[in-house]
Amino acid sequence: MTTATQPRLRVSAALSDDEYVLPKHLTTPTAGRGPRVGDMIWDLTPFVPRTAGTVRLVFSQGFDDDTAMRTAKAYMYSRFRRAITASHVTAHVKPLKLTGAVQELGCVRIVLDDLRGVGAGRLSEVSRDHLVAVLAVWKRGSASSTASLVTTLKHISAHGPYLHPDALKVPTWPGRTAAAVAGRPPRPAENSTARIPEEIMAPLLRAAVFYVVIASKDILAARCEVRDLREAARRRPVHTHGRARANFLTFLAKRREADRGLPALPLGAAYLRPNAPVADGVVQAPNISLIELMSGGTEFGQKLKRDVEAIAAEVGVEQGGLDTPMTIWAESGRPWRARLEPMGVNREVDYLRTACWIVMAYLSGMRDVENEAELHPMQHSAGSK
Repeated sequence: MTTATQPRLRVSAALSDDEYVLPKHLTTPTAGRGPRVGDMIWDLTPFVPRTAGTVRLVFSQGFDDDTAMRTAKAYMYSRFRRAITASHVTAHVKPLKLTGAVQELGCVRIVLDDLRGVGAGRLSEVSRDHLVAVLAVWKRGSASSTASLVTTLKHISAHGPYLHPDALKVPTWPGRTAAAVAGRPPRPAENSTARIPEEIMAPLLRAAVFYVVIASKDILAARCEVRDLREAARRRPVHTHGRARANFLTFLAKRREADRGLPALPLGAAYLRPNAPVADGVVQAPNISLIELMSGGTEFGQKLKRDVEAIAAEVGVEQGGLDTPMTIWAESGRPWRARLEPMGVNREVDYLRTACWIVMAYLSGMRDVENEAELHPMQHSAGSK
């Protein structure tokens, strides 16, 4: 088997402190062009919006001197911009992802520090004996961490023409992968993770598909109803208590006509009425805030609230309270759940997202982090509607 000839790399000029760290295609007009090489902290957080936490590369600590720090900067700059094969046995290589920058800079610090520990104060001073010695140090840890450090050192060697003022002069284990150098056993050809037993997976998947295909329509419709009620309440002029009572009586008449009780207080808010009894999971007290919203959006006075309490004891209360009906579940011939209220809508949206994750994971085989990357923009889009 033959391998492709490595392209000859031209030695570049030293980096200017005024150079932008990131290539232009990774930046946006909103976030700007980002940090410059001369900055001691490269804050990349604005350019990785889907990543939790911050992505900041700190060069003001962890390096013995200015030469080591500038070499690390030149290396990270080159990794962001160039895809250089670190080994002839590597089939494919891409520039470093911004999400992996913090971990990679940490590996660079360890590599430089450990090389100094075995007698090589500069990359240019590293010999084959130093490579043997530093590998022995790394092998005191796990094979996985050793392979990570070997990979970083291989990349440092590959990007040598772009590192100033220091670079390696000896090859780093040519023709061998980092895993082979570290002594890590080869990975199995297939994922060896045990499958979820069929008797567990089948009902879980059936429930998730039901949520995605059927329940989603009810949940999103209920969320739209809550949104419309709040928007209508926001646009209405301020009413007097007399107008609030008239609006409530109109709302009550519609409820009586439909043979429905007043919206019940959610079970999660039962602490607001600690003395109210709970029957079949339904708090026997009215959800005043939802009644206010559904009858015109005007806050009730204390006397009207007491009257609502008395009327609720007469006509009864119903779980949920919104007008959006729930779809009939074929297996039971009944709605798949009681009507919703605003707190329940938020909870059901979370369940729906979980169901989407389960279905995507089952059908695609994607890992958790890959599913999160797919679901994040979906959640953002759904949240804006």
